[in-house]
Amino acid sequence: AFNLRVYPASSGHGLQLSSRSEGLALGKVEQSSALSIMADLDRGTSSPSLEFCNPGLCSSTDFGIRKIELWRMKTQADADREAAIRDGAGPESDVNTALDDDLKQMRGKNKSS
Repeated sequence: AFNLRVYPASSGHGLQLSSRSEGLALGKVEQSSALSIMADLDRGTSSPSLEFCNPGLCSSTDFGIRKIELWRMKTQADADREAAIRDGAGPESDVNTALDDDLKQMRGKNKSS
């Protein structure tokens, strides 16, 4: 039987999604992250967080990653903005190019390991 538990973000604690050279983190990064994925994409951590009022999401704080699948939900406004950026008409095009470059670099490091 599948047991799904949902931990919605609680207001006022400063939800933070962080992308740094060390990896990705969700939750209060300066304290403990609800979920973090290291840049090499083969390790992660999970800790209780104030933002989601969650326990650690696995039996150990540190865990290994064998497979990872990331999803993104978007609205029509997101799709329209992405189309403008793709066409070079949006102010975020430089930011997205930098993010794309970071992702390519992370993937390249992962392959050479």
